[in-house]
Amino acid sequence: MPSSPSSALTVYKMRALKKDTEVKFEDFEKLLKERVHYALKDRPQDFKHTLKVVDSIKQLITREGGSMETLVPVAYLHEVISFNYLAYGDTAFTLEGRKKISETHYQQVCDKGRKILDGIGYPSDKTDRVLKILLAGHPIELQKAHRM
Repeated sequence: MPSSPSSALTVYKMRALKKDTEVKFEDFEKLLKERVHYALKDRPQDFKHTLKVVDSIKQLITREGGSMETLVPVAYLHEVISFNYLAYGDTAFTLEGRKKISETHYQQVCDKGRKILDGIGYPSDKTDRVLKILLAGHPIELQKAHRM
């Protein structure tokens, strides 16, 4: 089981990275992978699934194009921010219940996703793009990656 990613350690790593003129996406990805591993510590099967989806997304980007800096974080975060509809029971099937779930899900995606990406120092403009895609549900790239 992974240990909690230390905020001080992450800040130290990011300071070291930022001493260079340009931070490489691969450096952010390593930190993101650590954070997601910790977030899914009680769900190892979901972390394993996430890594498969990340690999598939990278293959799709190589074949069909797309932004690694946007789609790879989406792939990492898609299980972390998944919403438990079952917790709402029968209300999930009413119009009012769906509206409440939708609002709650929107807030959950924004809060969890932003907390993780801000925590690794990911650029805010890229974070906004990642969150927009996550809020849209399963984009076509993520659906394709699940089928690979």
